[in-house]
Order: sequence, then C-alpha cells, then structure tokens
Amino acid sequence: RLPGFALGRAATRRLTGAVPRRFGLTPAQLLTGAMGLALIRWRGTERASFDVCVDGRQGGPALARTVGPLVETEPMLLDAGCDENARQFVARTATILGDLGRGAFGACREYAADPMLRLALREPVPVLVRFTPDARVRASERPQRATGAYALDVDARIRGGRLCVGLDWLSAARDGVGEESAARLLAVLREVLDELTGGAGASPVTTSTVAATPVQRELLADADAHPGTGRQIEQLSWVWRGPLDLARFTAAWQCVFDREAALRSAFDHGPDPMITIHDRIVPQVVHRPYTGVRPDAFVADRHRGLDPRSPGPLRITLLDGPEDDGTGVPATRVLLTYHLALLDTWSVRLLVAEFCRAYLADGPLPGGDRRPDVRDYARWVETQDLAAARDFWLRSELRPAASVSARVTASPVAWETGSGRARVRLTSAEAARLDAWAARWGATESGALQAAWALLLYRAAGADGSLPVRFSVAVSGRGIPLEGVELLPGALRNSLPVSVEVDPAATVPDLLATLRDQAIDLSSYEWVSAGQIHDWTGTVPDGAPGPERTTESLLVFESGLDPLRRLEPSFAAHGIRMEFPETTGAANAFPVTLVSRRDGAGGLVLSVIHDRARLADGTGLLTDCADLLRELPYEADESTPIAELLDELSVTAVARPSFVTLRQGEAGGGVICLVPSPGVPRAWYARLSRQYAGPETVILLRLSPEGPRSWHGALRALAEAGRPLLLVAFSGGGASAYETARRLAADGCRTRTVVLTTDTATDEAAGDLARLLGEDARQPGDG
Repeated sequence: RLPGFALGRAATRRLTGAVPRRFGLTPAQLLTGAMGLALIRWRGTERASFDVCVDGRQGGPALARTVGPLVETEPMLLDAGCDENARQFVARTATILGDLGRGAFGACREYAADPMLRLALREPVPVLVRFTPDARVRASERPQRATGAYALDVDARIRGGRLCVGLDWLSAARDGVGEESAARLLAVLREVLDELTGGAGASPVTTSTVAATPVQRELLADADAHPGTGRQIEQLSWVWRGPLDLARFTAAWQCVFDREAALRSAFDHGPDPMITIHDRIVPQVVHRPYTGVRPDAFVADRHRGLDPRSPGPLRITLLDGPEDDGTGVPATRVLLTYHLALLDTWSVRLLVAEFCRAYLADGPLPGGDRRPDVRDYARWVETQDLAAARDFWLRSELRPAASVSARVTASPVAWETGSGRARVRLTSAEAARLDAWAARWGATESGALQAAWALLLYRAAGADGSLPVRFSVAVSGRGIPLEGVELLPGALRNSLPVSVEVDPAATVPDLLATLRDQAIDLSSYEWVSAGQIHDWTGTVPDGAPGPERTTESLLVFESGLDPLRRLEPSFAAHGIRMEFPETTGAANAFPVTLVSRRDGAGGLVLSVIHDRARLADGTGLLTDCADLLRELPYEADESTPIAELLDELSVTAVARPSFVTLRQGEAGGGVICLVPSPGVPRAWYARLSRQYAGPETVILLRLSPEGPRSWHGALRALAEAGRPLLLVAFSGGGASAYETARRLAADGCRTRTVVLTTDTATDEAAGDLARLLGEDARQPGDG
C-alpha cells in the first residue's frame, strides 16, 4: 500500500462543497470524475473504465439514516476530450457522473442500452474507487470481485477535515501496474484535484449561486421525504403529427436551455439548499420507438423521477406512435417531465412556446439570457418585508378546530397505497354556461370551483348551521410587482390556505363574493410559503411538507395559456400539426388535489389526484363536483339559500344508480358485476363486455367515496331475486371485490368466485380477462 496524500482543509471544503455544487454533483460523483481523468492521463488513452463503490445513503437526506444493504459497486466508463482541463472534463461528463449512486441500487453492466457498451463494461476492470465523504460514516468495504482482485484500489475519506487518499496495488504486468506506476497515478490524481480546486490551468467558474425560496425548500423537502414515488414530478405532453427532424428538435431545445437560467438550475447538497445556475447544460432528449400501447408509460416515467440536485430539471421524451395508424401521417407523442421545485406548469408552457419559435427559426433566437430570471426572483423574495405578511395571516384567523378536517375526504374503505387519479369533463357548452354564470356575479371559473368545493366540504361535514371550511388554492406567484415576471420560468406557483364561512341561510352569490374578496387579499402575498404561515400562526395550513401539516385539499386552476397559439399556420407549412398540450398533475403533500383546466375544444377538464390510503377512489367525489358545477348556473341565484340548493343536490346524489348495464343478458340469468379498479380505463370494461360471449348480464359498478357500501344494497337485491352474481375485477380492484363479497355473505347471499388478473399494463388485459371468465363459466359448481 502506498501512503498516498492528504489535501488541506480549505481544498477539502472546496472539493466537498462549492466545486461539486457548481457542477450539480455530489462529492463522490466529483471525485469519480477526477479519478476518471487521472486514469486517462496516466494511461495515455482516450477512455477510462473502472468500478466505483458507492453508498446509497449519500443519494439524499431521506436515505441518510437508512439501515440496509445500500452499498453497491457500479461500472463507470468515461471518454476523454481534446486538451480538456479538469473542470472542462467534469462539466462535459456531469450528466454521466450524476447517474452514479442513484437510478437504482445494484446498477449492472448487463443492462446498458448500447450492445457495444455492454461488451466494454464486461471486460475485467482492474481499478476500484471507494469514497466516504463524511467522517462519521464508516468507509465502504472492499467488494468481492468474481473476475479476480483489483490491481488498483483507491480509497478516499475525510479525516480531521482533510481529504485523505490512499492506494492499494497489486502487480499486474498486463495493465502496467507496479509501485512506480501506482505512485505516478497518485501524483496525476493530485494534479487533477488541484485543477478542480482552482490551481493553475483551471477554467474560470461559469456558475452563479442564489438562495432557494421558502416555497422551493418546502417542495424539495417533500420530494426528498418520498423518493421513488413521483412526488412533485409533473408532466406535459402533446401529439406531434407530421415529420419530426430529431437534430433540429434537439437543437431547438438547446437554444431554449441556453437562454433560460431555470433550465440550467439545480439544488446543491447542503443542509440549507442553494440553487446553482450553470453556464451550459445539454438537454436530455430520449427517443423511444413504438412498442405497443402501454397505459403505464407516463406512470413509469413519473416514478423514474428527476434529481433536482442534478442540472436540468426538464426531461424530454419522444414516444413514437404505430407506423400505420390509418392516417398515413407519422405521430409522435412529446412528453416533458419536470420537477415542481424548479419549474411550474406556467413556466413549461412558456418554454414550449419558445421551443416552437426556435424550431421554426431553425437557428438561435435573438437575445441572450432572459431577464428577469430565477436569480432576480429569488433576490426579490429576499428583500420583502415579512412583517406585513405576518400581520395579514395573523388577522386571517385560520381556525383548524372549527374548519372541516381531513375526515371529510378520508375514506373508510381505503386499503390501497400510492396515488390514485380520476378525470371528468364538462362539455364546452357546459363550461361556457358556468363561465357566464360566474361572470354575472363578478367571479371567475376559479371562484366557481372554489365555491363548489366549499359546498361539498360543508355537506360532507353534516353541519346544520354556519361552519367554516378550509382548503388551499394554487396561485401563480406572478401577481407581484416585478417587471416581466409573467414571462419568467421558475418555481413560482404556490399554495395558500383559504378559510371561508358557509352559511346555509346565505346564497351562492354571497359565497362567491366572499371568496373573490379573499382572492384579492391573497394576491399581495403569493410569495409566502405554507411553512411560513404555519410558523406565524401555529395553525396547520395545507400543503407544507410532513404529514402533520397536510390535513385538507388543494385546488389548482391551470392557466389556459396555449403555447402553440398563432404558430399553427407556420407549422402547417412544414406539414406538421400539433394537438393542444395536456398536463398530468403531480402527486404532492395533499391527500386530495383537484385540478381544473380548459382543453383544446373549450371543455373544462377536472382531475383529482388523491392519496389512496386516505381516499380509496376519487371518482365519486369528482362526479359530485362536476354535477354541482353543471347545476350552479340553473339553481344558484340571489334568492336560493345554500341549504335549499344542497337539499336538491342530495336528492340527486341518492337517485344516482349504483351501476351501469353494459350488456343485457338472458332474463333472470346471472350477473357479472365488474368492480372498478383505480387507473383502469372505462373503455376496457366496455371491451370486456363485448368480448365475453356468455349469457350473463354485464354491469359496471359506479365508483363513489363510500366504495362497496354504495352498491351493496343493489347487489343484495339482485341476489335475493335469484340472480347468480360473479364479482370480477382487474388488478387494483381486488380489495373492493372481496369486501363486497364479504358484505353479501354476511347477508346470506352467495357469490361466485372473484376472478382477477394481474396484467393490466397492456390493451390485451380485457381480452385476457374475458378468456378467464369463459374458463370460469365452464367450471362446474360454485367457487
């Protein structure tokens, strides 16, 4: 073993703090790049291949105290550039280095996408790098290697505030490893580290750092607390019909990245997050060929996540459509995935519009960096006087004890985990009618949605008299006195709590006026975070990170900004037609999030994202909200009390049938009861009813917040009438199916065997389940 060397405390602080922060890397990832360049220079080659032993606990705060086998050995392959110094080399390879230690524990050289890369990585690797940046963490143990011992084992750790590097070596004539050459490698590595810390030959620093806003820190904390779940990851997608020049497409996005500081930003790894703006970032553009219909493609992409500590908070994926879809025009779905701690939805729509202009120009757009940018916004927030904001929230009298709590939206039958989603649409005529009705009372569609939600919460509370209800609303964050903020991409969207008194003797126009006045008051404090409000008032405002602070629901009314507006003729001249971009909302700290937006046809789309541990399925809740929005223009006026309106709605809700008949079978015959599964398209149930050739009637049970309790009475009546029942569910609906069977059995009603399928990832699932039903029908006796 060679004694190695130790850097000074100042150099160590730079190598474990400011320097990796500039590149959006962890200290371990930075040292890996330094080792790669040292090997290239030492060998005089153009490529370095070596193993890196990493500890997954270094991947984020949520893993820091995790117990388990998180130490893994990953292969690393780095190519040299022409006459690059250390900082240039690390900047160019930052994307590769940033994947080290994350993605998945147990990274394997067998899964590389490029077959030639797999061959290169399978070759015996004689070099191992181990790095322990924190003196309080035990150094990574040397891993076992099936192909033989490592000829070079570099171990780096911090002792007494100094980075200490040691080297174990085994003589290997084939690799030119001996005591003299090993010592030379240590000398080259030290030269590289000196370059990185600012020694001779270092390139000028081309990054800047700014403090993260309170809103960003809270969003980051929530994402860190739920790794691998897609928290705070949102998506925007549209279909590109016509020719797509991939090189031109990528160049257009590079132009946008070069102009927008938000796209070159990343959090650092410190306990008090700072945001680093990089001089240049290459966008991630992934092109995936058509492999069949996969409804879970977006879900998998969300769960893949984005590391907000690596530069580039936006990922671009191109999903090819089928070669022959009957139109003769190629179709590609463009999917943008982004992290809400660095970009909000308004920002991404602005960026898409900028990309479209760059694509049409087929070259750089005029002007340099956009100003103001995220740095200007962060500095503006830092200069705000918090005294006025604190006084406002102290006067607002948020009363959690008197407000409607999470029990209103909690479900007694929520056995599932993860996030559930549901969607319903108001037609363009219904949306226009609602808009005109709201305008009549001096309100907007957003105000109408807030009023409807407040009424639903009040009804669910079962109160007789006046009661305050509370929820949060998303604000754009751009209603501030900062010139040009409306065109500023960044994480400005914020959620603020709203508490409003619902008086059954008052009218809906009265409620609209109260909500409108509150919205005007809130507009002065769109930059204040939920955590700050909590600290000032001692209440539990919705949306701050942590389960103890998230008790209610969030309403999001997305802007109707169309990034393709006025550009359709220009694209049509190139034979290109693009559909209106749609957003897939992010799971967040709220048990229930209701998102509303206008679509390309003028309809109003309502989507609910819910924690399935708190609300088994959101379809019933969403249906009630949509029904109320449809009824408000007809029933809510200045003379109708809220109590009378809610009584009429309750009658309507009770009258709603428990199931829909998809196919009528033989009179008096059996009934196949399709139990709805979260996330399964309704079209699959209709397809199943057509593909199954049996004599039974096929019904689809309606989703509701009460789950099996809502359809228990109707099914019991069918069973008591002598109709044999067969409960059927796709994967995800099994718990509801078994609970329904249990309830019926308690009443003395027998049901047939519940048929389940675990394959719901493809369009073939309906056909597979139809075949299973046919096989079950041929089995003698009851199951």
